[in-house]
Amino acid sequence: GSATMMRVRVRGAADAVGTSVGEVKSKAGRITRWWRGFFAAFRFRKIRRFRAWMETAALSNKARKDEKELEPEADLSLDLMDFTPEEVKQYQEISAGEDLTPTAEYLDSLHRFTDDGRRLNSLSRYSEDYWTINLMNLGKSRVFKRILPHLRANLLVSAIVATFYYKYPGMPTLTGPVHTITGSFMGLLIAFRTNTGYERFWEARKVWEQIQNRCRNMARIIANYVVGDDQMVLRVMQILTAYPYALKQHLRGQRNLEEMRRVLGDRDVALLEESSNMPQTLCMMLSLTIRKLLVNSAGQIENQYLWETLDRHIQELVSHIGASERLATTPVPLSYSRHTSRFLSIWTLTFPFFMASYCHPYISVFAYGFVCWALFGTEEVGHIIEEPFGIPRSKKKADANGSKQDKEEHNTENLPLLRYCEAIKYDIEELQGQYSLLPTTAPQCTISYTTIVVDNEEEMFIANGDQDKWGQSRDPSS
Repeated sequence: GSATMMRVRVRGAADAVGTSVGEVKSKAGRITRWWRGFFAAFRFRKIRRFRAWMETAALSNKARKDEKELEPEADLSLDLMDFTPEEVKQYQEISAGEDLTPTAEYLDSLHRFTDDGRRLNSLSRYSEDYWTINLMNLGKSRVFKRILPHLRANLLVSAIVATFYYKYPGMPTLTGPVHTITGSFMGLLIAFRTNTGYERFWEARKVWEQIQNRCRNMARIIANYVVGDDQMVLRVMQILTAYPYALKQHLRGQRNLEEMRRVLGDRDVALLEESSNMPQTLCMMLSLTIRKLLVNSAGQIENQYLWETLDRHIQELVSHIGASERLATTPVPLSYSRHTSRFLSIWTLTFPFFMASYCHPYISVFAYGFVCWALFGTEEVGHIIEEPFGIPRSKKKADANGSKQDKEEHNTENLPLLRYCEAIKYDIEELQGQYSLLPTTAPQCTISYTTIVVDNEEEMFIANGDQDKWGQSRDPSS
């Protein structure tokens, strides 16, 4: 009888366990199906929005095309009356069947964000429509990966403190306004740290904007106002194309001569190989190239104003080297960074003792993790954006064979220097193509100048009796 009762009890227990397991599986299946349906609806909504956007864009392009067909076609061609018959024929042969609009490769290069292929278009910038994607990609965040060791250590301390207060609930906790007051000071420190990093980032961008403008202006001036010396024009454009690449390598501590061979000859590359400052060497090459604009073969001074204009641009290029070096080699003061890091670490390590009196110990672990993620992430953003040229704050030491690479060496890059270099290269190459279509001769005029001293100040007058813009004679003899 007892054995029968035991078998009945075991069978009943097994049936109960089977029923419980079945209910759990059923609930898990319903939850899984609900989540799958939710994400399927989310993806369908995105696809539907994308299709609607594509249809709208197609209709807009069709309407634009119809309007263009109705309007008279504008004559955007060059005035061929300014060219010789041979140049007209050359222009027609070059431009026959050629689409002069920007190529897809050029537009794609303008959209490049960094050298690893991330893009600087609307999809990469923050948008309210992509908050779910940003939230789901939290684990892939560069900031999150960098703060993860610090975050793990603090979560471990928080779990130990939570277990201690769970077993001994009567133990005293930290109370009072200490963390509230110090938290305000810490917030100011972190905000100032982030603002300082952003100022460095934006200043670096302005420096490279000026570099782009200088290179384009020099190429334009040399192509339009130097007549009859094609070798000098092409030589200057060649050096201007190589300058941004050399500066990029100089700021990163690199020396990629193969990249320089794309735009320079072997003799120039050999000279750069021996140079410790490649962009400065290129500026010296520019000065030597344009020197014959000032002094001709007979030793006479001519084209002084043109030479001074180009030399001022070269001086600014040298100044941009110094400005970039200042940003690359002068970080935020180490004492400020260390004090902020120590303050933040002590504040977060003592925060679990303060949280234990407000909620359940184990619930406080999750709240504590969120607070640490927000604070550590904001501080790390300041560290990342203060390095606009991708210079690492710490490099891993190579092993004896030199095979160990610092994979994070240039992952902190914020400014797309390679994209800027490619944009300058494309623009100068386009100017070279336009220069080949310009007239080979131009009307020459010689104006003599006379410098006189008036009240200890030098003034330069046109000595051929011309009038200034107010209609007054500028002849010093009058």
